[in-house]
Amino acid sequence: MVDILYSLVDVTQRFDQLILDPFYIHNLDMTSMMMKSYYDRIYSIENKVLDRICKNILPRIHHQINELIVEQNSIERILHTINYPQLYSLSLIDFTEEVLLKYLTDNTTLRRLLSEQITCLKLDFKYDTTLSISETSSIIFTLILSLCKRSYRRIVCYDNLIIPLLQRMINLEELILFLSIIRTEKNYIDGIQLYDDILIYMPRLNKFIFNIDTNIVENNIEFALSSNEDIQRSFIRKEYGPVYSQVEIFSRKKKRAPAEQRCRYIFRFYNIKNNGNMSIEEFRELHTDIQNLKDGKANNDAPPYSEVVSAFKYIFLNSVGQLKYRGTPVVFRLSTIVQDLLRMCKRYKDVKTDNSNNQVVFIMDQRPIQESNTPSGDSINNRQQVTDHMRALIDENSALRQQNANLFQQLDRLRLEIVQQQTNHDQLLQKSLCNLTITIDELTNQLNDYRQELSRLQKENDHLKQALNDLQKKNDSDAEENKHCKNI
Repeated sequence: MVDILYSLVDVTQRFDQLILDPFYIHNLDMTSMMMKSYYDRIYSIENKVLDRICKNILPRIHHQINELIVEQNSIERILHTINYPQLYSLSLIDFTEEVLLKYLTDNTTLRRLLSEQITCLKLDFKYDTTLSISETSSIIFTLILSLCKRSYRRIVCYDNLIIPLLQRMINLEELILFLSIIRTEKNYIDGIQLYDDILIYMPRLNKFIFNIDTNIVENNIEFALSSNEDIQRSFIRKEYGPVYSQVEIFSRKKKRAPAEQRCRYIFRFYNIKNNGNMSIEEFRELHTDIQNLKDGKANNDAPPYSEVVSAFKYIFLNSVGQLKYRGTPVVFRLSTIVQDLLRMCKRYKDVKTDNSNNQVVFIMDQRPIQESNTPSGDSINNRQQVTDHMRALIDENSALRQQNANLFQQLDRLRLEIVQQQTNHDQLLQKSLCNLTITIDELTNQLNDYRQELSRLQKENDHLKQALNDLQKKNDSDAEENKHCKNI
């Protein structure tokens, strides 16, 4: 897009009308090339090209830009010198954490856009081999959430406006609903209503994330409201994953508890990388926190448990906000429901360490653990079965690691091939654009020559007309003289 604007704008007036047509120009990618693969490659725009775009092009199209993609080296020129009144989507590509934090804290233009205009923000940090969540990134996301914070009232038009609107979105592939609804003379929204009112109208939908808070105003309701168990049973369908629901009944005089007090299950942020590097002490600390909050304890003085819960496969941290709650440090709420998480997790009897792979290995026992002073024959057999199962899991893990390494090698090869193909394509495109520019210049020169030749011919034609008029006048004069001579 940038190459086309730079190469063809201001060539001819007709080209300008076509290229800068507001019907086509809505999204502007201000990176020279971006390749999406395992490693992203971003090239900055040359200063000469950037100067011309900022001086001659952006002032002519800034009012029609809806989506903008900028990278670290050009954001100062592009974003802070021109106003974009229609901009709602902003992508910040290939930024370092320190530079982005500086812009978010010091630059008033970016802060104003985030707080007033931007509804879609995409961040792409420079590739880091550590793949760890740093303190700077946590500050960045917290700052963005504070800038983009909005407060909306509860809505009462769910059945009359929102449902008909969603039913017309038949081609939707991904839907996220975060709603706070007031209903009168109707029941709570459950899985059956969501399926009958929304899902059956979206045959292409493959991802549905929702968090719906329904507030029922009881004005002589003549039917029984659904219980929490009824709502849970309504989601027993193949279309739904784990869903958490909670029903609270309170009088109008009683103030509702704050959201952080209604949230029973709150966890510390554990940087779980699924690579086996969590120590036994850290894992037991995780289990202690889970057990404390499950039992409603406000402190961390629960006794250590020899029985641990496997949460590696089921914990997916989706940071929806930061809270300070029950005397704990900064914590994050989990989007996965903890009741189902604890119910799905297995119990483990022994904990051992595999020193060869530097991993924590949990020996699984499917049955509840029972204390016994003397081992029975069944327990010995079970231990042998568990040991065999553990070895099979270790072998499977090694095979998966090898497959993972092979996949990374294939990704690297594909990345190199894509880079080469993209480079060749860009070279061909650049060559074609150069040839097109040269051809246009030649045609322009020929057109100027034709205009000059036409002007010269026009002048000769005028001279001939003048000579013809003079000759005609001379003929008329001679004829008059001849006539006069005859009369004499």
